[in-house]
Amino acid sequence: MSVQVGLRELGKSLGARGATDISLITPFLSHANPRVQLEAHRALARVRTPESARAVLMHLPQNTEDTFLDFAAWTSINELARPWLEDVAAQPSKVEGQEAALDAIVKAIDPGIATPYVQRLFVGRKIDAAGTGPWIELIGKAGTPDEASLLYQALINDTSLQPSTRQRVARALAESGTRNVRPNGDLSGLGALLNYQTEPQLLIECVRLTGQWKLVQFVPKIGDFAGREKEAALRQAAIAALRSIGQQPSLNALRSLTAETRPSAVRRDALPALAVHAPGEAYKAIPSVFAQIKTKQEAAAVWTNLFQIGGFSQRLAKDFPKGLSAEHLAAALQSARSLGRGGVALVKTIEPLTGAKTGPRNFEAEIAGIINTIKLGADPADGEIHYRKAGCTLCHAIGGAGGKLGPDLSSIGASAPLDYIIESVLNPAAKVKEGYHGFSFKMKDGSQMVGIPARENATELFIRPGPGVELAILKANIVSRDNIGSIMPAGLAEGITGVSRRNFYAFLGEIGKPGPFDASKGNVARLWVFDDQPPGALAKSAAATPVYTLVNGQLTKEFNPGRLYATARFTAAAATKKPLVLTGVKAAWLDGKSIDLKDGAYAASIPAGNHALTVEVDGNAPYLKAQCDDASFLGD
Repeated sequence: MSVQVGLRELGKSLGARGATDISLITPFLSHANPRVQLEAHRALARVRTPESARAVLMHLPQNTEDTFLDFAAWTSINELARPWLEDVAAQPSKVEGQEAALDAIVKAIDPGIATPYVQRLFVGRKIDAAGTGPWIELIGKAGTPDEASLLYQALINDTSLQPSTRQRVARALAESGTRNVRPNGDLSGLGALLNYQTEPQLLIECVRLTGQWKLVQFVPKIGDFAGREKEAALRQAAIAALRSIGQQPSLNALRSLTAETRPSAVRRDALPALAVHAPGEAYKAIPSVFAQIKTKQEAAAVWTNLFQIGGFSQRLAKDFPKGLSAEHLAAALQSARSLGRGGVALVKTIEPLTGAKTGPRNFEAEIAGIINTIKLGADPADGEIHYRKAGCTLCHAIGGAGGKLGPDLSSIGASAPLDYIIESVLNPAAKVKEGYHGFSFKMKDGSQMVGIPARENATELFIRPGPGVELAILKANIVSRDNIGSIMPAGLAEGITGVSRRNFYAFLGEIGKPGPFDASKGNVARLWVFDDQPPGALAKSAAATPVYTLVNGQLTKEFNPGRLYATARFTAAAATKKPLVLTGVKAAWLDGKSIDLKDGAYAASIPAGNHALTVEVDGNAPYLKAQCDDASFLGD
């Protein structure tokens, strides 16, 4: 009998007998095999005691990418929540020291179950200046109007709260609003915070609250924030609030924001909101709004937002606006294709306008042609340069470095035939890897959300709508969901032509094979985060810039963002004297301390554990590289 089956049967036996001794199960929560851990979580769920819940909570999976183990732990928490909550609610002093466990349980279970326990446990407590403990977030997740009222009064009246605490309070109030829970009584006191003297991030949170609570009396202030050309986060929060509030005052504000006298950034952000409340006016404004948009990327973002408005999307599919540039039409086609089956009608309308061939495409012949050109000779190293220039690293990882929106490509060349690889680029919808199917979610407000489901809890589904983004949507607001296949738009590599195209596909076919494109070893840094200051500098740096290297660890000059300092992270399983070999650096720091380099290497012992390596980049060197054969460099 396998260990997994043994745990399954042991859990059934203990549960059937009403036994409470879990000592035979708990050691397996730390087993090296994740499938054994899974069965241990499920076995404990059959022993409905507070001790079982504590054991599960102490061994929550650290790798959320293992969706099977993550789901097993989440399910077990849901099944063990009541015994644990009853135990601590009966003796509220027990919660001291177990706040993290309480937070984890409330996040996992249905708010309807958690609410009475949160009420009982919050009695006699107050929010201090630092917002100590999980109470602010717990009220957002499961509080009643009474607890929300306490938060609201603290937000508008308690000047002793630290800025970060007030932000947390505002976010918790917004979260409670997603459950249709809001503070009792008059909410006009929020207006005192709607001004430019309020700390910027808190102001944004308060603007979001006006939309959540539909406070139409504040539309003039919100409209002013929505017109801020240089403050994108505030502008976008304000426009979202106007969209939520609706009514005539909001419509008037949106008309003003899309007027031709407004800056392009303001107009393009306001256009989708206008399309919700006045679709005819938004339709007429499209040509002049897009005439001010300078890049295909910006245009594609606006089209995507417009296409997610169900009724407006259908109107565009019947009668697409005239007077648009070829580049903006190409961006529209790209966005429509990213909707999968949900964008079929749009694609059929837009394709003829772009001059694209509308007949069936002979992918089989096209793939065979590409393979024949590769056989004539190709340069995979040049292909990797084009892979990175095309932005493929935003969605795909190689050797632990890159995006997570699409499948990991670390072994694609070694594990898949070349015709399959080429087809996946030319026609992404043909075959979609399990776990990467995109879905279109129709929401109660008529909008559509498109993305790949990443994880979920009792009330929210988290989707990945694009590179580097994870968005929470309320399950209660989802009307329907449709599997749309791949969200990778067809044609992303069409800009790579001639010999470069041959080299691009040759590179994909070599990834993971022994040689220069073997990504199996983590002994080289493949992710550097660039900034402007060395460790310990008092001056502040601008926002950091992450940059991925080539598979072999080289970061060539053309991909260097032109900043002086870069940091990579690595871990050593044990202390090592293997040298840390650096190329293309002037100076280096390990964990914030300057280190001496001899002939480009640091030969002193490196202790076990996690480390941060910072270097001053030599701008005259052909590339930057860090390598240590006893270390594993970390990616995203």
